[in-house]
Amino acid sequence: MGVAPVSQEELYGIEQQLRWAGNTGDLAHGRRIHRVILGTGLRYNRFVSNLLIQMYGKCRSIKDATEVFRSIARPDFYSYNIMITTFALNGHLDDANALFLSMPTKDLISWNTGLALYGKLGRPHDAKRMLFFMPQHSVASWTSVLHAYARIGHLDEARRMFDRIPEVNTVAANVMLSAYSQAGSYKQALSLFQSIDQRDVISWSGILMAYTQAGSLRGAKRIFDLMPKRDSAGWNIMVTAYAQNGHMSEAKGLFHSVPELTIVTWTAMIALYSECGNPREASFMFDLMPSRNIISWNAILAAHAQDENFTLVKSTFDSMPERDAVSWTTLIQAYGINAKVFLAENTYRKMPLWDLVSGTALLAVYAENKDPDNARMLFDELPERNLLTWNKMVTAVAASTEPKAISDKMPAYDMATWNTMIEGYGGSGNLADAEALFQSVRNVSDSVMWTTMLQAYAACGDVERAEGTFNDMAARDGVTWIVMLAAYGTNARLAEAVRTFEAMPKRNALAWNTIMSAFITHGLVDRAAEIFAAMPEPNLASWAALFGAFAHEGNTNFVIEFYREMNLAGEKPDENVFLSILAAFSHAGMIDESLKHFEFLADHGLAAIKEHYCCIVDVLSRAGQLKEAEKLIETMPFIPDQSALGALLCACKTQSDIERGSRAARLAIDLEPESSCAPLVGIVNIYSENPLS
Repeated sequence: MGVAPVSQEELYGIEQQLRWAGNTGDLAHGRRIHRVILGTGLRYNRFVSNLLIQMYGKCRSIKDATEVFRSIARPDFYSYNIMITTFALNGHLDDANALFLSMPTKDLISWNTGLALYGKLGRPHDAKRMLFFMPQHSVASWTSVLHAYARIGHLDEARRMFDRIPEVNTVAANVMLSAYSQAGSYKQALSLFQSIDQRDVISWSGILMAYTQAGSLRGAKRIFDLMPKRDSAGWNIMVTAYAQNGHMSEAKGLFHSVPELTIVTWTAMIALYSECGNPREASFMFDLMPSRNIISWNAILAAHAQDENFTLVKSTFDSMPERDAVSWTTLIQAYGINAKVFLAENTYRKMPLWDLVSGTALLAVYAENKDPDNARMLFDELPERNLLTWNKMVTAVAASTEPKAISDKMPAYDMATWNTMIEGYGGSGNLADAEALFQSVRNVSDSVMWTTMLQAYAACGDVERAEGTFNDMAARDGVTWIVMLAAYGTNARLAEAVRTFEAMPKRNALAWNTIMSAFITHGLVDRAAEIFAAMPEPNLASWAALFGAFAHEGNTNFVIEFYREMNLAGEKPDENVFLSILAAFSHAGMIDESLKHFEFLADHGLAAIKEHYCCIVDVLSRAGQLKEAEKLIETMPFIPDQSALGALLCACKTQSDIERGSRAARLAIDLEPESSCAPLVGIVNIYSENPLS
């Protein structure tokens, strides 16, 4: 069968289509173009094959990219370099390194790709050794090594590499400038910026970022006004600066002043509203978008996940026209936040293609849910690991004696490693080791490390030393304030919690929820309700917390009214909200309301969990409907626990239903023979009150 010839114009068109598919992340379109190519003579064209590898890499389809690479009869330097880059960009760092080492010969671009790879692996010392082994260098070679040091916070070593560059160009200067800016080293950034002879738009964006990181909004505005040319990055930095300093109206106004709104700008605004705890505005911006791509969909998916609105996360995921590894990974993370470990595992297994990022996400789920055994199994299964993977493994075993043993095996460390170990020591009550590590590696400018140490003190109930650490900090971010607020709230220091909340320079939804939880913890539910009413933008966690508080108090009237308010506000309840509603009705013995709201779960697209069933068993038992309660226990899609069986057994005692009580006791003993004392006591009580039986 012959193949169709292709003209130069057609070749150019195919090239543009492939580049467009890669830049927009449109995997489906890229595959359509690939099918067209297979019907032409271009299927054997190395240039086109390289373009396909690049496109598939940008679309995060490693399998397709690898198949194209293997189909090339004689891959050239560019084929190898682009495949190595594709592996690296998608988190397959060990595969990238193996392919680099297997190259029969290497050109300067190949060597520079290897240097960049070591940087991504968090191995700057290996990058430095490779640099001096290379047969030739370029400014890009030196820049890759200084960037490798900068990305793990080793600014002094990065600066030494910068000073050794034979001929510094603007690109190298921008990398060093960016490192200073991100680290909050404002004075060094300004000094370097002033020394750059040929500043480009990236240089200006770098110094703009330095001002915003330093919290100087006025200075940032002055730099922004002086910029000779502004790209989307500059606009996004300035919009973000306004928003993060609590000036959302100015941020929104600046957004509408952008000369040309692109998908990138729209998506940045969605992410911004999400970070500021305003998921409704994020959804509003998403709905207004004239066009969307996979990145936009992932941004709104992440916004719902950050808001812990699992119902919207799942419905958005199901509505996506296409999904990539980021989409699947976000769903895994959302399940983890909601402690749905089984569903997170199931989602991971259903992924079309696993990658290092998704594997690390599931590892994080195990770590967050205190499951070190499964974390260890998954860690051992992963074909490759990066620094983040190792850090998550340290987190998973942080509460045990293993973190030091794991960290000793790590090929490299970063500040996150030390922070994880400090957090682990603090969480397990080992303040001595936490303090020793903090004192040995602490970085004055690293607010994360200081906040982690503060959190360790708070977890151990040492509020005084937490307070001292807070006061000694050179700079505090929003997380630091919330950790200190939570420390006061959970350690019976309500007055200090209120003062801290009032002193916060800006407050997001988490800050409001934290002070509300402090009042709930102290039994001041009415005061917590006042806090809720004052919230500028309550999220689902806010509603759920207050539902739980009033349900615990047995205030059924408020629960019913609050549920109506929630519906009027357009907020969709999740499983936890319904659990509070059912618990309130159960305690009040309101069987009809309980059954009605149990059915409402399906109307909201929610599946009943075991706790929901247990509430219904409880209310049926309280109402004396023992037959229906027993039937529900037998038919529920979960193994009943002691709470459900205990409710039935207690009701059987009240109703003198010996036969049914005996069955409930036997089932309880069969399910948990090691905890058989309570059921036995229950059945003995039934018989003792009915001696003739």
